[in-house]
Amino acid sequence: MYNSITYILADLESQEALAKQYRYRLQQLPEGKLSTSTIKGTAYYYKLIQGKKLYLGKADCEEVKLLQTRAHLSEALKRIEKNCIALHHLLEEYESVEPDIINGKVPKAYQLSQKIDYHFTDWVDPRAWGRAKYDKNTKYPEKLIHRTLKGERVRSKSEVIIADILFLKGVEYHYEENLTLGTETIAPDFKVAVASQRRFRRLEHFGMLSSSKYLEECLWKLRLYFSHKYVPWDDIIFTFEAQDGGIDAQTIGWIIDKFCL
Repeated sequence: MYNSITYILADLESQEALAKQYRYRLQQLPEGKLSTSTIKGTAYYYKLIQGKKLYLGKADCEEVKLLQTRAHLSEALKRIEKNCIALHHLLEEYESVEPDIINGKVPKAYQLSQKIDYHFTDWVDPRAWGRAKYDKNTKYPEKLIHRTLKGERVRSKSEVIIADILFLKGVEYHYEENLTLGTETIAPDFKVAVASQRRFRRLEHFGMLSSSKYLEECLWKLRLYFSHKYVPWDDIIFTFEAQDGGIDAQTIGWIIDKFCL
């Protein structure tokens, strides 16, 4: 069942780590505040410290850049600290709706001997869904030349990596299941069962972005998704290759952890 605690803890850990980095960086930056005056369209900078106003020069002055960095990091740190306080409060107030936890809180007369399904949707068992037959894209079968750990064939080495990461993490998926949007039928690279949220997401992998023809096809597909109300990183997630064709399996693993588990 969906549980926000996982995401709150991850966000809290990320922000606290960022705050630590910012505090360390601020110790290395010069003290003081900036002021400016504009003469004939050019900005000139002054440093205000201990009641004195010292001329620094134009925007390309190194100390100007450092003081600007200090101001930005200081403001970001204030926001992070405020966010962390809010997240700690949320953790204290948040109540799980896990059936087992609720079962332990209700009076004995209402305690269940077996789990109850609180979801009144057409959600299916992910394991059974992952192994069931589906309307799979049948175009260009000769290009299905790579085999995954799951034993199916896909079109690219990048898709092998994605499929294998999903498989090793226990995430059920369909490869190239046909999807009709209006008058168009496309085959997203993966349809993923997000068990924790009892829903499905599409995952599209974009490679060969250095090819103008391929890029146009990607943009066409994105416009189609967006015109049918697909929300990025909610209904559909994305992975990419570098311009030189490289693929970062660690980043893909992080995306799958964040959006598919």
